[in-house]
Amino acid sequence: MTDKQEHTRNLVAALAKHSQKATYTAVAGVVGLPARTVMQSLLKDPQSEWVVAKPSHQPTGYSTNQLRPQLKSNSLVIVSATALATWWAKHPS
Repeated sequence: MTDKQEHTRNLVAALAKHSQKATYTAVAGVVGLPARTVMQSLLKDPQSEWVVAKPSHQPTGYSTNQLRPQLKSNSLVIVSATALATWWAKHPS
């Protein structure tokens, strides 16, 4: 596992722990990976569903029955890398 992949795992764990959505682009900007590849090393599981597409605010590639009700608990979606980095500094995993 690369440092960027480990960084991604840690960030996604923090998002899940605090029930916070962030866009693929925001996560990619924080961890230094292209947005299209940021989730490649992670499973489609309840922890990873907190990383969402900007237009829909939903994770990509999940069926409706895979999504947990907690995903609707926070309507705020962090869309910029700067805002996400600031949030993560205050909400470690």
